[in-house]
Amino acid sequence: MENKRKTTEVYLREMISSPENCANMLDFIAWAKSVNLSVKKTNQSKWSVAFKGGKNICWLLLKYGGWVLIPLKHSDFSDCDALKEYIWKSINPCNKCRAITWTNCVKPRTICGKHFENTCASIPLEFVNPDAETLREIKKVISTRIKLHFGG
Repeated sequence: MENKRKTTEVYLREMISSPENCANMLDFIAWAKSVNLSVKKTNQSKWSVAFKGGKNICWLLLKYGGWVLIPLKHSDFSDCDALKEYIWKSINPCNKCRAITWTNCVKPRTICGKHFENTCASIPLEFVNPDAETLREIKKVISTRIKLHFGG
């Protein structure tokens, strides 16, 4: 019997409208695996990227006809001057989803030296359809986190 499961590449090419965005997501997944991170599909539109057998680093989501990279520790990007302007445009404002508490989850915070009064307490950053240059910088930040995690 033939295996009917689609490969990640085939699935993403069907789901992401821009070939460039699809190629960038596939490149990020390949890079993550090449540095021994675990990339697991958790549902139809979400992948976790984690240390092998350990803690998540980020989520990859299919959203808006493209994809979104959500870092789980925005503080990893606090010293990243190369991404500063892009990060400021990627701040996720509170939309009163109450993901963390049953009260308003607005959380003021300073990210890359700029203060924001209205950020989501659950997901403060969403990199929507990051281009190849942005992904290079994100990979540098994650590589630093890997070195810190493994003491190298």
